Amino acid sequence: MRAKNALGWGPFSDTLSLIAARRTDKLEPLTSSNENNEVRLTWQEPAYDGGTPLIDYVITIKTKDGDYLEETTYCDGSDFQTRGNLFCLIPMPVLRDAPYSLTLGEIIIGKVSARNAIGYSEESEPN
Repeated sequence: MRAKNALGWGPFSDTLSLIAARRTDKLEPLTSSNENNEVRLTWQEPAYDGGTPLIDYVITIKTKDGDYLEETTYCDGSDFQTRGNLFCLIPMPVLRDAPYSLTLGEIIIGKVSARNAIGYSEESEPN
């Protein structure tokens, strides 16, 4: 774009580019279940991807202290297989040890969010 006045044409403005999209919808809460000696965390794709493909997920787990931490060793939402499966399996000893320090019988509480080209969705409610 440029403007013209009595003295003539001005310079062109910088080019602007934009993606006609938005962040993905907030995801439903994930579910947790026991599977042998592992915990299975499962989630669903968002109802709307925002108009661009999903890039990855971030799955966080509540620690004994109330913080939410990402367990990327066993639940890496950027891993191709984990993204496709919409679940991950975490060995129970991992959740009993620091930094999670959960005790036998405690419910595993987590949150999930999805990312597209615009950014991350709002985190789901805790399960």
